[in-house]
Amino acid sequence: MKYYSDLVNSYAWDTAIVFIQAYEDSTYASSNNSTSATVTGGNGDQVCNINDMSGNKSERTTETSNRSIGENARPCTWHGGAYISDYSSAMYSTSYRNYTTADNSNIDVSFRITLCVK
Repeated sequence: MKYYSDLVNSYAWDTAIVFIQAYEDSTYASSNNSTSATVTGGNGDQVCNINDMSGNKSERTTETSNRSIGENARPCTWHGGAYISDYSSAMYSTSYRNYTTADNSNIDVSFRITLCVK
C-alpha cells in the first residue's frame, strides 16, 4: 500500500458531509455547533469519527474559485462553520463556501489534511 496526504479538496469535504448526513445526522450540512473557539476535537462536533466540520474553524481547501481575475481576485476557497472571534459568535454552516486571497491569514480559518491510501 502507498500512503500520501494532501490538503482537503472540495470533493472530499462534500463527500464527508453526505456520508455524515446519511449515517448520523441528516441536518449536518446546515449546522454550526460552535459555542466558542476551541482546540480541534474540543467542541463536541465529532460525527462518524470526523471532527469539527460544523464549527470551530473554517478550513482552506484545494478548490479554486472563478473569482481569480482582476483587482478583487479571490482564487482560494474555504469551507465550513466557524466560531468567529471578532464577533464572539458562531457563523456559517458546514456546507458554506467562501473565497479569499492567497495571502489572506485569519485566526478563524484553518486547514484539514486528508490521508489517502492507494
